[in-house]
Amino acid sequence: MRKVLVISLGLVLGLVSISIAECPSADLTGDCFVDMEDFVIMAGWWLEGCNVGNNWCEGVDLDESGRVDGNEFSSLASEWLERGNAFVTTWDTSLGDGTTVTLALAGTVDAYIDWGDGSYPSHVTTPGPHVYDYGVNGIYTISVAGRVTAYNSKEYGSGVPIFFR
Repeated sequence: MRKVLVISLGLVLGLVSISIAECPSADLTGDCFVDMEDFVIMAGWWLEGCNVGNNWCEGVDLDESGRVDGNEFSSLASEWLERGNAFVTTWDTSLGDGTTVTLALAGTVDAYIDWGDGSYPSHVTTPGPHVYDYGVNGIYTISVAGRVTAYNSKEYGSGVPIFFR
């Protein structure tokens, strides 16, 4: 299974802790989300010969049975639209000035940001600030899945209160 780093903020101490979390096994793109992109990758290897030489069809042969078949499709179907563990925050933009949220991802970054408004997740590979303007006030749940080794809220904080779930 793919591993991602999940950041959890220590509110009282102001520390950042990092823990290992798992993405769904049928996540073939590394975005911790099982969707049509994963299906397309799986379809590309459908009934092909898999072995150590091709890294079990580049990881698509989940059970290492020698081919991508109904077992993998069953895993994909059971995890369809499922998200792995992610760093999740909820923002109420009406409590601050404007409708902008700033995420101060830092260190090594290779992650997907789901801004919680129905838009397609953003793939980011550089430290922040990563700024997003919703255009209208509201309560938005943002999730970050992938690899992020630090969070620099002191330098890039938006001043909007964060509520954790």
